[in-house]
Amino acid sequence: KENAVTYLAVIPVTVYFISTNRKQILYSILSLCIFTLTYTLIRQSVLHSDITESKLAVFQNALQAAPDAASRFATCIKILALYIIKFLFPVNLSSDYSFNQIPITSFSGLDFTLSFLLLSCMMGYAIAHFRKKLLTAYGILFFFITISIVSNLFVLLGSNMADRFMFVPSLGLSITFVLLVFKIFKLQADSNILALPIFSFIKPYRMAHGILFILTLLLSIKTISKKKAWESN
Repeated sequence: KENAVTYLAVIPVTVYFISTNRKQILYSILSLCIFTLTYTLIRQSVLHSDITESKLAVFQNALQAAPDAASRFATCIKILALYIIKFLFPVNLSSDYSFNQIPITSFSGLDFTLSFLLLSCMMGYAIAHFRKKLLTAYGILFFFITISIVSNLFVLLGSNMADRFMFVPSLGLSITFVLLVFKIFKLQADSNILALPIFSFIKPYRMAHGILFILTLLLSIKTISKKKAWESN
């Protein structure tokens, strides 16, 4: 899948966060570039892909109905924020949001303004703490890098939004979310994770375990119930 090309950035960033060896970072970038270029040339010579934005219909990607580039950009920003909301509150999920489910917005729209502020704050936090190598910043960068290829910001895809696109990017948000919960309740990453969460409410500083346990239980139930949607054509 084309999504794997984002690891051209993810892997060097990961090496940076876990290593201080600059040569190791440089070697990882060079080796990845060589393999990526080689694979791309082979793939192009075999498939001769000629899929272009002009061939996409509006029912495939509603962004084709945007009156101008500014509206398309604003709607893409809103969709990125919707991914984060869906990550926190995964209800009414869909493998593909077809025509007219997500209205086109503009720079003057409140939905764009709020979405832009959310994404700007997240990116600002990640950049500000990049040199400190905070894992919360790493999780945010992981999300932005891996979601970029399916964000429709650079090239239109066969869908304007699909929750399946979050399969990899959600890992980055999960890392950040869990670490923030631990930080809010002033827990150390090496605290007693194996303590039974059901007893975590006995002491306030273990409340994070209880919250994560409840969320995991509820989301597990949601996952199992959603499985029925795949039992037939």
